[in-house]
This record gives sequence, C-alpha cells and structure tokens, in this order.
Amino acid sequence: MAATKLYRTGVTLSQQAMELLEQRFDRDPVLGKWFLSIKPLAASG
Repeated sequence: MAATKLYRTGVTLSQQAMELLEQRFDRDPVLGKWFLSIKPLAASG
C-alpha cells in the first residue's frame, strides 16, 4: 500500500514524544531500524 498523504518537512518531535512513539514500534529483528510496524493506540473508554 503506497502512502498518499503529504507531510511537511522540518517537523520534529521532542525526545519525550519520540520515546512514547518508540514504545509502539515493533521492529523486524533482521532489518532492524528501517523496517517496523507501528502498533495502534489502545482504545480508551
């Protein structure tokens, strides 16, 4: 599936925001850093 949304360049996250996002990453053990799935947020309520 190809990405169809455009994103602005130069957008950065704080270290704290990135750490929270990293907790949702499921990295491939062979390809490591560049191949990952992002787990969805848990439903609230």
